[in-house]
Amino acid sequence: MIPCMHNKMTAVHELFHALGFSNKLFDKFRKCDEVGVCEPWPQPIVRPVDGVMRLVTGAVVRQMSKHFNCSSESDFGGPLEVEGDSVTSHWDGLLMHSSIMGSKEQKPYQTLIDPISLAVFEDTGWYKVNYSQADKFMWGQDKGCSFGLPNFCKQHEGICLQNVTGCHHLRLSKARCNVNTKIPSSCGVFAADQIPCFITPVNSTSFDDETLSSSSRCFLSSLRPAYSYSSEKNASFLNLIGKCYERKCEKDQYYLRVNGGDWLLCVPESYIQVQGFEGNILCANYDIVCSDFIHPEPQLEFVASSTPVNLLTISQDIRTPWNRIEASVTYSLLEGGARPAKSFFCPVALVIGIIASIFVDFLS
Repeated sequence: MIPCMHNKMTAVHELFHALGFSNKLFDKFRKCDEVGVCEPWPQPIVRPVDGVMRLVTGAVVRQMSKHFNCSSESDFGGPLEVEGDSVTSHWDGLLMHSSIMGSKEQKPYQTLIDPISLAVFEDTGWYKVNYSQADKFMWGQDKGCSFGLPNFCKQHEGICLQNVTGCHHLRLSKARCNVNTKIPSSCGVFAADQIPCFITPVNSTSFDDETLSSSSRCFLSSLRPAYSYSSEKNASFLNLIGKCYERKCEKDQYYLRVNGGDWLLCVPESYIQVQGFEGNILCANYDIVCSDFIHPEPQLEFVASSTPVNLLTISQDIRTPWNRIEASVTYSLLEGGARPAKSFFCPVALVIGIIASIFVDFLS
């Protein structure tokens, strides 16, 4: 499943570049009103704001301000990656971690089609966007204008200050913090680099107190089996690290269990202890632990299927080279095993991604 998802998310990423998310096309974006009258955006639309190069256009600023709960900065646009003296065609890897258009390749099940990336297409002037089909994007949500900025680095969900092990912010897998210790006050991010918690291994493997299953998520834990002699205890075991435990969600609360034991009520930001173990487990936020981030596979189709959900539609008959792509990007929510009539197989999705990346170079 994972290699297939990787190919398809790669194809979506490259198609988004071809459809307009490109630094080679930013200066061609247009501001359009409700009746279709368009004009160039006030230049430059890419400019430094609070030390970060940002794409400052209407819908992007609107979605950024809403997501991060930042109302004090009128130019709070999308943060772009910078290489040398130029911006790239990607979001900053830390400030927009887990976004489909982020600069760092991530695990496919932790790559989300976020509303901020979709806002870029609205601001091209070429598309109308169906925001209802965006994934639930929680990175930095409601954390304010300074989230992730140097000198404002705080221990938020998924952000770290030193090279330690923990959990990815979506809690789908254990992760390791990557932080540049040569830069004072710089933020790091927990990057997933281990087996996902939610996938049951093919071969039975011992994980001590951990359980890998579809209902498992990552929690910060210091559990270890209880010993009879106190001399065997070591303070280093009390450090919290990422571990996989089963969880059960009910309405507005959830329960956790270890090694098939009793279900224990887990109150966010509190610690629980487990009989037969030393140490404790830190209970994570309900909205993260009980959200279904393992989204359905994206469907990329050249013709509409019987039940597509359009993510982007061309808003006008615009005679430009970009309209040579006779394709619509759909993101169908597959429920009950239902699938659109025509969907790409994994190898084809990869080929589409490669063609799309070549197409962007052609436009330039």
